[in-house]
Amino acid sequence: MDINQLINQLNWKKIAVIGIAVVILLYILHEILFLSLFRETKNTISSINSQMIEQQKDIQKKLADSDTEFKQRGKDMDEISESFDKDFRRYQTEMNNYMDKAEREQEERDKEFDKAFKEAPHQMMEAFQKNEDEMQKNYFKQSDKMQQAFHKRINKQLNQDNNK
Repeated sequence: MDINQLINQLNWKKIAVIGIAVVILLYILHEILFLSLFRETKNTISSINSQMIEQQKDIQKKLADSDTEFKQRGKDMDEISESFDKDFRRYQTEMNNYMDKAEREQEERDKEFDKAFKEAPHQMMEAFQKNEDEMQKNYFKQSDKMQQAFHKRINKQLNQDNNK
């Protein structure tokens, strides 16, 4: 068959049928291509959606973990803060107690010093008086001994002079 002969045999009905057949074939081809493209697009979008859902679940899980970790860190920081606060208060109390004790001891030492300073002249005077009394006793003893020795010598001398 020759194409020219085939074209010459065509009439308007045959051309219309061929045209409609071509249009139907093109429409069917279009629908097949559209459906395959639609399925591919649907599969791709579905895959992307499932990946996004998985990523969102991962993100939500990470956020929940982060929130839990943040709360735990906050709790740990609160415990550390409370511990530090307790230690600081205890240290401050100990320091205040030490300072009060040191101040009381200083006041006691000052009172003892003031008392000793007041009594020192009296004690010195008493010691001086005691030493003076003792020296006076010793002086009088020595003086008595010397006087007795002098009297003995004089008596001895007188006795010797008398005996002569």
